[in-house]
Amino acid sequence: MIDNIINGQEKIGVIGNYLPRQCGIATFTTDMSKAIANELCGENRLINIVMNDREEGYDYATEIKLTISEGAREEYIKVAHHLNENEYRAVIIQHEYGIYGGADGEYIIDLMKKLEMPVLTNLHTVLENPTFGQRKVMNALAKYSEKLLVMSQKAFDILTRVYEIPKEMIVFIPHGIPDTIYEEQGIYNDRIDLKGKEIILTFGLLSSGKGLEVMIEAMPAIVKKNPNAVYLILGKTHPHILEKTGDVYREKLKEQIKSLNLEKNIIFHDKFVELDTLVRYIKTSTIYSIPYLNREQITSGTLAYALGSGAAVVSTPFWHAEELLAEGRGVLVPFRDSEKLAKEINILLADSERREDMRRKVYDYARSMIWSEVAKSHLKIIVECKGEKNKREDGTVSSKISYKLPEIDLSHLKILTDDTGILQHAKYTIPDLTHGYIV
Repeated sequence: MIDNIINGQEKIGVIGNYLPRQCGIATFTTDMSKAIANELCGENRLINIVMNDREEGYDYATEIKLTISEGAREEYIKVAHHLNENEYRAVIIQHEYGIYGGADGEYIIDLMKKLEMPVLTNLHTVLENPTFGQRKVMNALAKYSEKLLVMSQKAFDILTRVYEIPKEMIVFIPHGIPDTIYEEQGIYNDRIDLKGKEIILTFGLLSSGKGLEVMIEAMPAIVKKNPNAVYLILGKTHPHILEKTGDVYREKLKEQIKSLNLEKNIIFHDKFVELDTLVRYIKTSTIYSIPYLNREQITSGTLAYALGSGAAVVSTPFWHAEELLAEGRGVLVPFRDSEKLAKEINILLADSERREDMRRKVYDYARSMIWSEVAKSHLKIIVECKGEKNKREDGTVSSKISYKLPEIDLSHLKILTDDTGILQHAKYTIPDLTHGYIV
């Protein structure tokens, strides 16, 4: 069935952030798009529509033809018309509340309403306790999508339980990873000037929720038993945080490092690296540490990439980590527990056989997550979707999901109403006459 679309001439649109914009979704969208384009084997058959969060945009690759300024509502509608007029086969939307304009990113819904082809929505954030606005946007995403794509079973559970979205609308596709060969640890130490060191690595854009201060707090106990241990923090501060508050978090971490006399054992590589370089960093590390503070993290690209490169992982039990590191594929430690973190890392550093067993388990487990397989899964769903949505009289398209509202119950109003009008207050179910009436 997939051959029908691979061998055809139909175009697919992908909406989201894109490199060189520095964020996790930009990395995800770029890698996913390249994988799908590679499967399609045709020039200009996958078109990226990228989101700009600044007026000057970014120095995108030549294949990027369409952009949307996140706060320009009219541009969303123009892009929808372009996709319709050029008869795209399907559109894949990367969704996270913060990358689209309007309250809780609601402008993307304006675009989705106008599209005449099937829409697949990749959900990068699924909240168990959403605000009213976030719930409204999620329900609209479900209403105007053919399928909602999730990267964890926990996300699947929340969508059905909290948002009451039908199971048949939701499809699990794992977070993609690069297809790398299995190699020995430490083979790239020389390239990052850390020859002979036991490297504990954390990478990703820096922000306070990453819990790096907990890992730093664990380092004295680690260095005491492993003098050659180095904690390497790879990544720039998140651009939005840098713009709003400066590099306060990094400076705070540096002060903590100095107070613990760990300047020789904790190193910052303040840069946003390309994929090949990132893989080398992961492969040269002895242990990959994820001390995140927030349990409600439904996906983690950094964790997925670490597994795909065959890393021995010690992590806090946020949702995605609980799934990916189950069955002995990694070590989970309690949140904000630097003592336990140090203990587990020391155990792993002392046991190369266990580390190797863990690395082989995660590498083998992650083979189904390589980008080519993820791309094929997307194309399979597109083939299974109908070719065109039914248009309403108002120009929007009908949805596959509808919500049945409960019947309105006015019994409380009847109790509060007498011959004069509606009483303003009640004590539990008993009307209180002392406060008078309300219009």
